[in-house]
Amino acid sequence: MPSTRIAAARIAIALVTAAIALELALQVLALVVGGNARSPAMDEATPADGARVVLCVGDSFTFGMGASSPATAYPRQLEQRLRERLGGTWRVVNAGRPGIDSRDIAEEFDALLARHRPEFVCVLGGVNDTWRRRGRAGDDAVTAGFRWRWRSADLVRLLVHGRGLFDEAPAAATPVVTPSPIPRDHPLVGAWRVVATGASVFFAHEGSCDLLAARVPWSIDGDSIVIGRDREAVAMTLTIDGDFASLRAAGQEPLMLVRARDLPSGESARKATLATLLEAGGSKRWPDVLLLGRELLDDPALDRDTALEALPPLAVAAQETSDGELLARVVTRLRALHDEAPSARSRESLADLFVSTGLGREALDVLDGPPAGEPLSPRGQVMLAYASIRTLPRDEALACVERLLAASREGDEQRSSLWCVRFRAVPFEARDEQARSMIRAWRASPSSAEVEQVLRQESSRTLREDQLRSVATAEGLSEGEIESFVLAWRGDEASRAEWQDALAANLRRIATRARAAGARVVFGTYPFQHRELSEHFSNLARELAAPLADTAALIPHDPASRAQFFVADGHCNDQGYARMAEAFVEGVVAAMGR
Repeated sequence: MPSTRIAAARIAIALVTAAIALELALQVLALVVGGNARSPAMDEATPADGARVVLCVGDSFTFGMGASSPATAYPRQLEQRLRERLGGTWRVVNAGRPGIDSRDIAEEFDALLARHRPEFVCVLGGVNDTWRRRGRAGDDAVTAGFRWRWRSADLVRLLVHGRGLFDEAPAAATPVVTPSPIPRDHPLVGAWRVVATGASVFFAHEGSCDLLAARVPWSIDGDSIVIGRDREAVAMTLTIDGDFASLRAAGQEPLMLVRARDLPSGESARKATLATLLEAGGSKRWPDVLLLGRELLDDPALDRDTALEALPPLAVAAQETSDGELLARVVTRLRALHDEAPSARSRESLADLFVSTGLGREALDVLDGPPAGEPLSPRGQVMLAYASIRTLPRDEALACVERLLAASREGDEQRSSLWCVRFRAVPFEARDEQARSMIRAWRASPSSAEVEQVLRQESSRTLREDQLRSVATAEGLSEGEIESFVLAWRGDEASRAEWQDALAANLRRIATRARAAGARVVFGTYPFQHRELSEHFSNLARELAAPLADTAALIPHDPASRAQFFVADGHCNDQGYARMAEAFVEGVVAAMGR
Protein backbone atom coordinates (compact mmCIF):
# COMPACT_ATOMS: atom_id res chain seq x y z
CA MET A 1 0.00 0.00 0.00
CA PRO A 2 2.73 2.58 0.81
CA SER A 3 4.37 1.91 -2.54
CA THR A 4 1.01 2.43 -4.26
CA ARG A 5 0.53 5.77 -2.50
CA ILE A 6 4.06 6.83 -3.42
CA ALA A 7 3.47 5.90 -7.06
CA ALA A 8 0.18 7.80 -7.09
CA ALA A 9 1.89 10.82 -5.55
CA ARG A 10 4.62 10.70 -8.16
CA ILE A 11 2.06 10.51 -10.94
CA ALA A 12 0.19 13.48 -9.47
CA ILE A 13 3.41 15.49 -9.19
CA ALA A 14 4.31 14.60 -12.77
CA LEU A 15 0.89 15.72 -14.01
CA VAL A 16 1.08 19.00 -12.12
CA THR A 17 4.62 19.61 -13.37
CA ALA A 18 3.55 18.91 -16.95
CA ALA A 19 0.58 21.28 -16.59
CA ILE A 20 2.85 24.03 -15.25
CA ALA A 21 5.34 23.44 -18.07
CA LEU A 22 2.53 23.66 -20.60
CA GLU A 23 1.28 26.92 -19.12
CA LEU A 24 4.78 28.42 -19.02
CA ALA A 25 5.41 27.43 -22.63
CA LEU A 26 2.14 29.03 -23.73
CA GLN A 27 3.00 32.21 -21.80
CA VAL A 28 6.41 32.45 -23.48
CA LEU A 29 4.87 31.86 -26.90
CA ALA A 30 2.22 34.49 -26.21
CA LEU A 31 4.90 36.93 -25.06
CA VAL A 32 6.96 36.34 -28.20
CA VAL A 33 4.06 36.51 -30.63
CA GLY A 34 2.07 39.11 -28.70
CA GLY A 35 5.10 41.30 -28.07
CA ASN A 36 5.96 41.31 -31.72
CA ALA A 37 2.32 41.99 -32.53
CA ARG A 38 2.08 45.21 -30.60
CA SER A 39 1.41 48.34 -32.61
CA PRO A 40 3.09 51.59 -31.52
CA ALA A 41 -0.22 53.30 -32.24
CA MET A 42 -1.78 51.46 -29.30
CA ASP A 43 0.47 53.36 -26.88
CA GLU A 44 0.80 56.75 -28.56
CA ALA A 45 -1.91 59.34 -28.06
CA THR A 46 -3.28 60.97 -31.20
CA PRO A 47 -1.64 64.38 -31.68
CA ALA A 48 -3.84 67.47 -31.83
CA ASP A 49 -2.88 68.24 -35.44
CA GLY A 50 -6.37 68.66 -36.87
CA ALA A 51 -6.34 65.28 -38.59
CA ARG A 52 -9.53 63.28 -38.99
CA VAL A 53 -8.94 60.15 -36.92
CA VAL A 54 -10.10 56.62 -37.71
CA LEU A 55 -9.62 53.97 -34.99
CA CYS A 56 -9.39 50.37 -36.26
CA VAL A 57 -10.00 47.74 -33.57
CA GLY A 58 -9.85 43.99 -34.03
CA ASP A 59 -7.67 40.91 -34.08
CA SER A 60 -4.87 39.66 -36.33
CA PHE A 61 -6.73 40.68 -39.51
CA THR A 62 -6.69 44.27 -38.27
CA PHE A 63 -3.14 44.09 -36.96
CA GLY A 64 -1.97 42.84 -40.35
CA MET A 65 -0.65 39.34 -39.67
CA GLY A 66 0.71 38.10 -43.00
CA ALA A 67 1.44 41.57 -44.40
CA SER A 68 4.99 42.26 -45.56
CA SER A 69 5.20 45.28 -43.24
CA PRO A 70 2.94 47.41 -40.98
CA ALA A 71 2.60 49.82 -43.91
CA THR A 72 0.62 47.24 -45.90
CA ALA A 73 -1.84 46.20 -43.17
CA TYR A 74 -5.35 47.35 -44.01
CA PRO A 75 -5.44 50.34 -41.58
CA ARG A 76 -2.36 51.97 -43.15
CA GLN A 77 -3.66 51.31 -46.66
CA LEU A 78 -7.01 52.73 -45.55
CA GLU A 79 -5.28 55.94 -44.45
CA GLN A 80 -3.66 56.38 -47.86
CA ARG A 81 -6.91 55.69 -49.73
CA LEU A 82 -8.87 58.15 -47.59
CA ARG A 83 -6.34 60.87 -48.37
CA GLU A 84 -6.48 60.11 -52.07
CA ARG A 85 -10.27 59.94 -52.25
CA LEU A 86 -11.40 62.60 -49.78
CA GLY A 87 -8.38 64.86 -49.43
CA GLY A 88 -7.40 66.54 -46.18
CA THR A 89 -5.38 65.06 -43.33
CA TRP A 90 -6.28 61.60 -42.09
CA ARG A 91 -4.75 59.49 -39.35
CA VAL A 92 -5.76 55.84 -39.07
CA VAL A 93 -4.82 54.14 -35.79
CA ASN A 94 -4.15 50.41 -35.95
CA ALA A 95 -5.23 49.01 -32.56
CA GLY A 96 -5.47 45.42 -33.80
CA ARG A 97 -3.88 42.65 -31.78
CA PRO A 98 -3.59 38.97 -32.76
CA GLY A 99 -5.58 36.41 -30.79
CA ILE A 100 -8.02 38.72 -29.04
CA ASP A 101 -11.78 38.26 -29.09
CA SER A 102 -14.70 40.68 -28.92
CA ARG A 103 -14.58 40.68 -25.12
CA ASP A 104 -10.97 41.90 -25.16
CA ILE A 105 -11.85 44.58 -27.71
CA ALA A 106 -14.86 45.78 -25.71
CA GLU A 107 -12.95 45.89 -22.41
CA GLU A 108 -10.04 47.84 -23.91
CA PHE A 109 -12.21 50.12 -26.03
CA ASP A 110 -12.84 52.93 -23.52
CA ALA A 111 -9.10 53.46 -23.05
CA LEU A 112 -8.56 53.57 -26.81
CA LEU A 113 -11.41 56.05 -27.24
CA ALA A 114 -9.99 58.37 -24.60
CA ARG A 115 -6.49 58.17 -26.03
CA HIS A 116 -7.26 58.71 -29.72
CA ARG A 117 -10.61 60.59 -29.78
CA PRO A 118 -11.62 59.14 -33.18
CA GLU A 119 -14.25 60.46 -35.56
CA PHE A 120 -14.76 56.97 -37.02
CA VAL A 121 -14.31 53.48 -35.56
CA CYS A 122 -13.80 50.43 -37.81
CA VAL A 123 -14.65 47.17 -36.02
CA LEU A 124 -13.60 43.70 -37.20
CA GLY A 125 -13.68 40.98 -34.56
CA GLY A 126 -15.39 37.73 -33.67
CA VAL A 127 -13.53 34.86 -35.29
CA ASN A 128 -11.70 34.12 -32.03
CA ASP A 129 -15.03 34.16 -30.16
CA THR A 130 -15.98 30.99 -32.04
CA TRP A 131 -13.44 28.99 -30.02
CA ARG A 132 -12.50 31.08 -26.97
CA ARG A 133 -16.13 31.52 -25.85
CA ARG A 134 -15.35 33.72 -22.84
CA GLY A 135 -18.70 35.50 -22.75
CA ARG A 136 -19.58 39.16 -22.37
CA ALA A 137 -17.20 41.94 -21.45
CA GLY A 138 -17.00 42.94 -17.81
CA ASP A 139 -17.60 46.43 -16.48
CA ASP A 140 -13.98 47.10 -15.50
CA ALA A 141 -11.97 49.02 -18.07
CA VAL A 142 -8.53 47.64 -18.86
CA THR A 143 -5.51 48.83 -20.79
CA ALA A 144 -4.60 47.35 -24.14
CA GLY A 145 -1.70 44.96 -24.47
CA PHE A 146 -0.31 41.64 -23.24
CA ARG A 147 -2.19 40.28 -20.24
CA TRP A 148 -1.22 37.32 -18.07
CA ARG A 149 -4.03 34.79 -18.00
CA TRP A 150 -4.36 31.02 -17.93
CA ARG A 151 -3.64 30.16 -21.56
CA SER A 152 -4.00 26.42 -21.04
CA ALA A 153 -7.75 27.02 -20.83
CA ASP A 154 -7.59 28.85 -24.17
CA LEU A 155 -5.78 25.86 -25.67
CA VAL A 156 -8.48 23.49 -24.45
CA ARG A 157 -11.21 25.74 -25.87
CA LEU A 158 -9.41 25.86 -29.20
CA LEU A 159 -9.12 22.07 -29.33
CA VAL A 160 -12.80 21.61 -28.44
CA HIS A 161 -14.42 24.41 -30.43
CA GLY A 162 -11.87 25.33 -33.06
CA ARG A 163 -12.25 22.28 -35.30
CA GLY A 164 -12.76 23.30 -38.92
CA LEU A 165 -12.56 26.98 -38.00
CA PHE A 166 -10.90 27.86 -41.29
CA ASP A 167 -12.23 25.01 -43.37
CA GLU A 168 -13.75 27.61 -45.66
CA ALA A 169 -10.64 29.75 -45.64
CA PRO A 170 -9.13 30.13 -49.10
CA ALA A 171 -6.04 28.57 -50.49
CA ALA A 172 -3.08 30.60 -49.40
CA ALA A 173 -0.29 32.47 -51.13
CA THR A 174 3.31 32.40 -49.94
CA PRO A 175 3.96 34.94 -47.16
CA VAL A 176 6.38 37.74 -47.88
CA VAL A 177 9.05 38.13 -45.19
CA THR A 178 12.01 40.48 -45.41
CA PRO A 179 14.93 38.07 -45.88
CA SER A 180 17.84 37.94 -43.46
CA PRO A 181 19.87 34.93 -44.66
CA ILE A 182 21.15 32.47 -42.06
CA PRO A 183 23.65 29.68 -42.86
CA ARG A 184 21.82 26.59 -44.04
CA ASP A 185 23.90 24.46 -41.69
CA HIS A 186 22.96 26.48 -38.59
CA PRO A 187 21.76 23.86 -36.06
CA LEU A 188 18.45 25.65 -35.43
CA VAL A 189 17.39 25.69 -39.09
CA GLY A 190 14.63 23.16 -39.72
CA ALA A 191 11.49 21.72 -38.12
CA TRP A 192 11.04 21.53 -34.33
CA ARG A 193 8.26 20.85 -31.86
CA VAL A 194 7.49 22.50 -28.53
CA VAL A 195 8.15 19.81 -25.90
CA ALA A 196 5.26 20.86 -23.65
CA THR A 197 2.58 21.23 -26.33
CA GLY A 198 3.71 19.43 -29.48
CA ALA A 199 3.16 22.62 -31.50
CA SER A 200 5.19 22.90 -34.72
CA VAL A 201 7.94 25.50 -35.08
CA PHE A 202 9.99 25.96 -38.26
CA PHE A 203 13.13 28.08 -38.57
CA ALA A 204 13.89 28.79 -42.25
CA HIS A 205 17.39 29.69 -43.38
CA GLU A 206 16.15 32.79 -45.23
CA GLY A 207 15.23 34.35 -41.87
CA SER A 208 11.55 33.53 -41.25
CA CYS A 209 10.15 31.58 -38.31
CA ASP A 210 6.75 29.84 -38.31
CA LEU A 211 5.69 29.99 -34.66
CA LEU A 212 2.16 28.65 -34.05
CA ALA A 213 -0.10 30.79 -36.29
CA ALA A 214 2.46 33.57 -36.82
CA ARG A 215 5.29 34.05 -39.28
CA VAL A 216 7.95 36.40 -37.93
CA PRO A 217 11.57 37.20 -38.79
CA TRP A 218 14.44 35.68 -36.85
CA SER A 219 18.16 36.38 -36.81
CA ILE A 220 21.35 35.36 -35.00
CA ASP A 221 23.07 37.62 -32.47
CA GLY A 222 26.06 35.84 -30.93
CA ASP A 223 24.79 33.10 -28.63
CA SER A 224 21.24 34.42 -28.91
CA ILE A 225 18.55 34.57 -31.54
CA VAL A 226 16.23 37.50 -32.08
CA ILE A 227 12.58 36.84 -32.98
CA GLY A 228 10.46 39.72 -34.25
CA ARG A 229 10.86 43.09 -35.91
CA ASP A 230 12.61 46.29 -34.88
CA ARG A 231 11.90 47.52 -31.34
CA GLU A 232 9.31 44.79 -30.78
CA ALA A 233 11.93 42.05 -31.24
CA VAL A 234 12.56 39.56 -28.42
CA ALA A 235 16.10 38.29 -27.76
CA MET A 236 16.34 34.71 -26.52
CA THR A 237 19.43 32.83 -25.35
CA LEU A 238 19.88 29.70 -27.47
CA THR A 239 21.25 26.40 -26.18
CA ILE A 240 21.28 23.29 -28.39
CA ASP A 241 22.07 19.83 -27.05
CA GLY A 242 21.65 17.13 -29.67
CA ASP A 243 17.98 16.95 -30.69
CA PHE A 244 16.91 19.41 -27.99
CA ALA A 245 17.03 23.21 -27.98
CA SER A 246 16.31 25.74 -25.24
CA LEU A 247 15.18 29.33 -25.90
CA ARG A 248 15.17 31.61 -22.88
CA ALA A 249 13.95 35.21 -22.90
CA ALA A 250 15.14 37.48 -20.09
CA GLY A 251 13.18 36.83 -16.90
CA GLN A 252 11.23 33.92 -18.42
CA GLU A 253 11.29 30.16 -18.12
CA PRO A 254 13.03 28.43 -21.07
CA LEU A 255 11.03 27.24 -24.05
CA MET A 256 12.13 23.66 -24.77
CA LEU A 257 12.09 22.36 -28.34
CA VAL A 258 12.78 18.92 -29.78
CA ARG A 259 13.86 18.33 -33.37
CA ALA A 260 10.84 17.21 -35.40
CA ARG A 261 12.43 14.10 -36.87
CA ASP A 262 15.40 12.65 -38.69
CA LEU A 263 14.68 10.94 -41.98
CA PRO A 264 16.75 7.78 -42.46
CA SER A 265 16.94 6.10 -45.86
CA GLY A 266 15.81 2.67 -47.01
CA GLU A 267 12.53 0.93 -47.78
CA SER A 268 11.42 0.58 -44.15
CA ALA A 269 12.17 4.25 -43.55
CA ARG A 270 10.14 5.20 -46.64
CA LYS A 271 7.16 3.24 -45.32
CA ALA A 272 7.44 4.93 -41.93
CA THR A 273 7.77 8.32 -43.62
CA LEU A 274 4.70 7.61 -45.76
CA ALA A 275 2.63 6.61 -42.71
CA THR A 276 3.64 9.79 -40.88
CA LEU A 277 2.92 11.89 -43.98
CA LEU A 278 -0.58 10.46 -44.36
CA GLU A 279 -1.29 11.07 -40.67
CA ALA A 280 0.00 14.65 -40.93
CA GLY A 281 -2.13 15.23 -44.04
CA GLY A 282 -5.23 14.05 -42.22
CA SER A 283 -4.45 16.53 -39.43
CA LYS A 284 -3.68 19.35 -41.91
CA ARG A 285 -0.15 19.78 -40.55
CA TRP A 286 1.10 21.19 -43.83
CA PRO A 287 4.72 21.96 -42.76
CA ASP A 288 5.14 18.30 -41.75
CA VAL A 289 3.58 17.10 -45.01
CA LEU A 290 5.93 19.32 -47.03
CA LEU A 291 8.98 18.19 -45.07
CA LEU A 292 8.17 14.49 -45.45
CA GLY A 293 6.78 14.75 -48.97
CA ARG A 294 9.83 16.52 -50.36
CA GLU A 295 12.02 13.81 -48.83
CA LEU A 296 10.03 11.14 -50.66
CA LEU A 297 9.79 13.11 -53.89
CA ASP A 298 13.58 13.58 -53.99
CA ASP A 299 14.25 9.91 -53.22
CA PRO A 300 15.55 8.31 -56.45
CA ALA A 301 14.50 4.89 -55.14
CA LEU A 302 10.87 5.92 -54.53
CA ASP A 303 8.67 3.04 -55.67
CA ARG A 304 5.45 3.41 -57.65
CA ASP A 305 3.05 2.28 -54.90
CA THR A 306 4.50 4.66 -52.31
CA ALA A 307 4.40 7.52 -54.80
CA LEU A 308 0.74 6.91 -55.65
CA GLU A 309 -0.15 7.18 -51.95
CA ALA A 310 2.14 10.05 -50.99
CA LEU A 311 1.75 12.48 -53.89
CA PRO A 312 -1.95 13.48 -53.51
CA PRO A 313 -1.62 14.77 -49.90
CA LEU A 314 1.67 16.46 -50.86
CA ALA A 315 -0.18 18.25 -53.66
CA VAL A 316 -2.79 19.49 -51.19
CA ALA A 317 -0.05 20.82 -48.89
CA ALA A 318 1.63 22.53 -51.85
CA GLN A 319 -1.65 24.21 -52.78
CA GLU A 320 -2.46 25.19 -49.19
CA THR A 321 0.93 26.91 -48.93
CA SER A 322 0.76 28.21 -52.54
CA ASP A 323 3.97 26.44 -53.54
CA GLY A 324 3.22 26.43 -57.26
CA GLU A 325 6.58 24.95 -58.22
CA LEU A 326 6.13 21.96 -55.92
CA LEU A 327 2.53 21.45 -57.04
CA ALA A 328 3.66 21.38 -60.68
CA ARG A 329 6.35 18.80 -59.83
CA VAL A 330 3.83 16.57 -58.08
CA VAL A 331 1.29 16.76 -60.92
CA THR A 332 3.98 16.03 -63.51
CA ARG A 333 5.27 13.06 -61.53
CA LEU A 334 1.82 11.58 -60.96
CA ARG A 335 0.78 12.08 -64.59
CA ALA A 336 3.94 10.32 -65.72
CA LEU A 337 3.22 7.37 -63.42
CA HIS A 338 -0.31 7.09 -64.80
CA ASP A 339 0.65 7.53 -68.47
CA GLU A 340 3.45 4.95 -68.39
CA ALA A 341 1.20 2.23 -66.93
CA PRO A 342 -2.48 3.24 -66.58
CA SER A 343 -4.19 1.39 -63.77
CA ALA A 344 -7.27 1.87 -61.66
CA ARG A 345 -5.07 2.90 -58.76
CA SER A 346 -3.00 5.46 -60.68
CA ARG A 347 -6.18 6.84 -62.25
CA GLU A 348 -7.76 7.36 -58.85
CA SER A 349 -4.59 8.79 -57.30
CA LEU A 350 -4.40 11.38 -60.06
CA ALA A 351 -8.12 12.11 -59.74
CA ASP A 352 -7.72 12.38 -55.97
CA LEU A 353 -5.01 15.00 -56.52
CA PHE A 354 -7.26 17.02 -58.82
CA VAL A 355 -10.33 16.77 -56.57
CA SER A 356 -8.30 17.73 -53.48
CA THR A 357 -6.88 20.79 -55.22
CA GLY A 358 -10.21 21.93 -56.65
CA LEU A 359 -9.59 20.92 -60.28
CA GLY A 360 -12.91 19.21 -60.91
CA ARG A 361 -12.79 19.21 -64.73
CA GLU A 362 -9.34 17.59 -64.77
CA ALA A 363 -10.58 14.97 -62.29
CA LEU A 364 -13.56 14.13 -64.52
CA ASP A 365 -11.31 13.76 -67.56
CA VAL A 366 -8.99 11.37 -65.71
CA LEU A 367 -11.85 9.28 -64.30
CA ASP A 368 -13.34 8.96 -67.80
CA GLY A 369 -9.97 7.90 -69.25
CA PRO A 370 -7.90 4.69 -69.22
CA PRO A 371 -7.78 1.97 -68.17
CA ALA A 372 -10.93 1.17 -70.14
CA GLY A 373 -13.31 -1.43 -68.79
CA GLU A 374 -12.13 -1.24 -65.18
CA PRO A 375 -14.91 -0.02 -62.87
CA LEU A 376 -14.27 2.69 -60.32
CA SER A 377 -13.58 1.59 -56.77
CA PRO A 378 -15.81 2.95 -53.98
CA ARG A 379 -13.19 5.65 -53.38
CA GLY A 380 -13.19 6.49 -57.09
CA GLN A 381 -16.99 6.81 -57.11
CA VAL A 382 -16.84 9.34 -54.28
CA MET A 383 -14.17 11.32 -56.16
CA LEU A 384 -16.35 11.29 -59.27
CA ALA A 385 -19.27 12.64 -57.22
CA TYR A 386 -17.19 15.46 -55.73
CA ALA A 387 -15.65 16.30 -59.11
CA SER A 388 -19.16 16.52 -60.58
CA ILE A 389 -20.53 18.99 -58.05
CA ARG A 390 -17.42 21.17 -58.40
CA THR A 391 -17.51 21.22 -62.21
CA LEU A 392 -20.88 20.43 -63.76
CA PRO A 393 -24.10 22.49 -63.67
CA ARG A 394 -26.15 21.66 -60.59
CA ASP A 395 -28.74 19.52 -62.43
CA GLU A 396 -26.08 17.43 -64.16
CA ALA A 397 -24.04 17.05 -60.98
CA LEU A 398 -27.08 15.95 -58.99
CA ALA A 399 -28.00 13.44 -61.71
CA CYS A 400 -24.45 12.00 -61.58
CA VAL A 401 -24.63 11.58 -57.81
CA GLU A 402 -28.08 9.98 -58.07
CA ARG A 403 -26.74 7.44 -60.60
CA LEU A 404 -23.87 6.53 -58.29
CA LEU A 405 -26.26 6.11 -55.36
CA ALA A 406 -28.61 3.97 -57.44
CA ALA A 407 -25.72 1.70 -58.42
CA SER A 408 -24.60 1.25 -54.82
CA ARG A 409 -26.18 -0.98 -52.20
CA GLU A 410 -26.96 -0.70 -48.52
CA GLY A 411 -23.80 -1.40 -46.57
CA ASP A 412 -21.40 -0.27 -49.32
CA GLU A 413 -18.57 1.77 -47.83
CA GLN A 414 -19.14 4.72 -50.17
CA ARG A 415 -22.87 5.16 -49.40
CA SER A 416 -22.37 7.59 -46.52
CA SER A 417 -19.97 9.79 -48.51
CA LEU A 418 -22.27 9.82 -51.54
CA TRP A 419 -25.19 10.98 -49.41
CA CYS A 420 -22.94 13.74 -48.03
CA VAL A 421 -22.15 14.81 -51.59
CA ARG A 422 -25.85 14.77 -52.45
CA PHE A 423 -26.53 16.99 -49.44
CA ARG A 424 -24.13 19.55 -50.92
CA ALA A 425 -25.58 19.18 -54.44
CA VAL A 426 -29.24 19.69 -53.51
CA PRO A 427 -30.42 23.32 -53.87
CA PHE A 428 -30.50 25.22 -50.59
CA GLU A 429 -34.24 25.85 -50.86
CA ALA A 430 -35.01 22.10 -51.12
CA ARG A 431 -34.92 21.71 -47.36
CA ASP A 432 -36.63 18.31 -47.12
CA GLU A 433 -34.22 16.83 -49.68
CA GLN A 434 -31.24 18.23 -47.81
CA ALA A 435 -32.61 16.75 -44.59
CA ARG A 436 -33.18 13.39 -46.27
CA SER A 437 -29.59 13.29 -47.56
CA MET A 438 -28.25 14.25 -44.16
CA ILE A 439 -30.31 11.61 -42.35
CA ARG A 440 -29.33 8.85 -44.78
CA ALA A 441 -25.64 9.80 -44.53
CA TRP A 442 -25.85 9.65 -40.73
CA ARG A 443 -27.73 6.34 -40.78
CA ALA A 444 -25.08 4.80 -43.07
CA SER A 445 -22.17 5.90 -40.85
CA PRO A 446 -23.12 7.69 -37.60
CA SER A 447 -19.50 8.15 -36.44
CA SER A 448 -18.05 9.34 -39.75
CA ALA A 449 -16.02 12.58 -39.61
CA GLU A 450 -17.49 13.55 -42.98
CA VAL A 451 -21.02 13.11 -41.64
CA GLU A 452 -20.11 15.11 -38.54
CA GLN A 453 -18.96 17.96 -40.79
CA VAL A 454 -22.28 17.89 -42.68
CA LEU A 455 -24.21 17.93 -39.39
CA ARG A 456 -22.18 20.91 -38.13
CA GLN A 457 -22.75 22.71 -41.43
CA GLU A 458 -26.50 22.07 -41.32
CA SER A 459 -26.83 22.95 -37.63
CA SER A 460 -25.78 26.52 -38.46
CA ARG A 461 -28.50 26.90 -41.09
CA THR A 462 -32.26 27.37 -40.85
CA LEU A 463 -33.71 23.85 -40.76
CA ARG A 464 -35.92 23.45 -37.70
CA GLU A 465 -35.88 20.48 -35.40
CA ASP A 466 -39.55 19.67 -36.06
CA GLN A 467 -38.80 19.48 -39.80
CA LEU A 468 -35.91 17.11 -39.15
CA ARG A 469 -38.04 14.90 -36.94
CA SER A 470 -40.77 14.79 -39.60
CA VAL A 471 -38.36 13.72 -42.36
CA ALA A 472 -36.65 11.22 -40.04
CA THR A 473 -40.02 9.64 -39.24
CA ALA A 474 -40.83 9.41 -42.95
CA GLU A 475 -37.45 7.73 -43.48
CA GLY A 476 -38.44 5.02 -41.01
CA LEU A 477 -36.09 5.85 -38.14
CA SER A 478 -37.12 4.48 -34.77
CA GLU A 479 -37.78 6.82 -31.86
CA GLY A 480 -34.38 5.98 -30.38
CA GLU A 481 -32.63 6.60 -33.71
CA ILE A 482 -34.42 9.93 -34.12
CA GLU A 483 -33.30 11.08 -30.68
CA SER A 484 -29.70 10.02 -31.38
CA PHE A 485 -29.74 11.81 -34.73
CA VAL A 486 -31.19 15.02 -33.29
CA LEU A 487 -28.56 15.01 -30.54
CA ALA A 488 -25.81 14.62 -33.16
CA TRP A 489 -27.34 17.42 -35.24
CA ARG A 490 -27.57 19.76 -32.27
CA GLY A 491 -23.90 19.27 -31.45
CA ASP A 492 -22.77 22.20 -29.31
CA GLU A 493 -25.82 24.26 -30.29
CA ALA A 494 -26.28 25.72 -26.81
CA SER A 495 -22.65 26.77 -26.62
CA ARG A 496 -22.89 28.24 -30.12
CA ALA A 497 -25.90 30.33 -29.12
CA GLU A 498 -24.04 31.57 -26.04
CA TRP A 499 -20.97 32.81 -27.91
CA GLN A 500 -23.12 34.41 -30.61
CA ASP A 501 -25.15 36.26 -27.97
CA ALA A 502 -21.96 37.35 -26.22
CA LEU A 503 -20.42 38.54 -29.50
CA ALA A 504 -23.51 40.59 -30.31
CA ALA A 505 -23.54 42.12 -26.81
CA ASN A 506 -19.85 43.04 -27.01
CA LEU A 507 -20.19 44.62 -30.45
CA ARG A 508 -23.29 46.56 -29.34
CA ARG A 509 -21.33 47.85 -26.36
CA ILE A 510 -18.51 49.03 -28.64
CA ALA A 511 -20.98 50.82 -30.92
CA THR A 512 -22.80 52.44 -27.98
CA ARG A 513 -19.58 53.71 -26.37
CA ALA A 514 -18.29 54.99 -29.71
CA ARG A 515 -21.48 56.92 -30.45
CA ALA A 516 -21.55 58.34 -26.94
CA ALA A 517 -18.08 59.74 -27.65
CA GLY A 518 -19.25 61.25 -30.94
CA ALA A 519 -17.68 58.64 -33.23
CA ARG A 520 -19.38 56.85 -36.12
CA VAL A 521 -19.04 53.07 -36.37
CA VAL A 522 -18.29 50.87 -39.39
CA PHE A 523 -18.57 47.09 -39.00
CA GLY A 524 -16.58 44.77 -41.27
CA THR A 525 -16.76 41.16 -42.44
CA TYR A 526 -13.77 38.86 -42.62
CA PRO A 527 -12.21 38.29 -46.05
CA PHE A 528 -12.69 34.51 -45.87
CA GLN A 529 -16.03 32.74 -46.24
CA HIS A 530 -17.72 32.18 -42.87
CA ARG A 531 -21.50 32.08 -43.16
CA GLU A 532 -22.29 32.46 -39.45
CA LEU A 533 -20.02 35.43 -38.83
CA SER A 534 -20.95 37.23 -42.06
CA GLU A 535 -24.66 36.92 -41.33
CA HIS A 536 -24.02 37.99 -37.73
CA PHE A 537 -22.20 41.19 -38.76
CA SER A 538 -24.77 41.96 -41.46
CA ASN A 539 -27.71 41.61 -39.06
CA LEU A 540 -25.98 43.69 -36.39
CA ALA A 541 -25.08 46.46 -38.83
CA ARG A 542 -28.71 46.57 -39.95
CA GLU A 543 -29.96 46.63 -36.35
CA LEU A 544 -27.63 49.50 -35.38
CA ALA A 545 -28.01 51.38 -38.68
CA ALA A 546 -24.24 51.22 -39.21
CA PRO A 547 -22.41 50.77 -42.53
CA LEU A 548 -21.01 47.32 -43.33
CA ALA A 549 -17.60 46.98 -45.00
CA ASP A 550 -18.18 43.66 -46.75
CA THR A 551 -14.61 42.57 -47.37
CA ALA A 552 -15.63 39.00 -48.24
CA ALA A 553 -17.57 40.30 -51.24
CA LEU A 554 -14.38 41.76 -52.75
CA ILE A 555 -12.46 38.46 -52.65
CA PRO A 556 -13.09 35.95 -55.50
CA HIS A 557 -14.81 32.74 -54.47
CA ASP A 558 -12.98 30.24 -56.67
CA PRO A 559 -9.86 28.81 -54.97
CA ALA A 560 -7.48 29.53 -57.85
CA SER A 561 -8.30 33.25 -57.86
CA ARG A 562 -8.58 33.57 -54.08
CA ALA A 563 -5.10 32.16 -53.50
CA GLN A 564 -3.38 35.39 -54.58
CA PHE A 565 -4.91 37.29 -51.64
CA PHE A 566 -3.80 35.09 -48.70
CA VAL A 567 -0.73 33.70 -46.96
CA ALA A 568 -0.20 30.14 -45.78
CA ASP A 569 -1.94 30.44 -42.40
CA GLY A 570 -5.12 31.96 -43.83
CA HIS A 571 -4.36 35.63 -43.15
CA CYS A 572 -4.30 38.18 -45.95
CA ASN A 573 -1.20 39.19 -47.85
CA ASP A 574 -0.64 42.76 -49.06
CA GLN A 575 -3.15 42.35 -51.91
CA GLY A 576 -5.77 40.94 -49.57
CA TYR A 577 -5.34 43.82 -47.13
CA ALA A 578 -5.69 46.23 -50.05
CA ARG A 579 -9.14 44.73 -50.74
CA MET A 580 -10.02 45.11 -47.06
CA ALA A 581 -8.93 48.75 -47.15
CA GLU A 582 -11.10 49.26 -50.22
CA ALA A 583 -14.14 47.89 -48.38
CA PHE A 584 -13.54 50.05 -45.29
CA VAL A 585 -13.09 53.20 -47.41
CA GLU A 586 -16.62 52.66 -48.69
CA GLY A 587 -17.77 52.07 -45.11
CA VAL A 588 -16.24 55.33 -43.86
CA VAL A 589 -17.72 57.26 -46.79
CA ALA A 590 -21.14 55.74 -46.03
CA ALA A 591 -20.77 56.66 -42.35
CA MET A 592 -20.05 60.28 -43.29
CA GLY A 593 -23.47 60.48 -44.90
CA ARG A 594 -25.34 59.21 -41.83
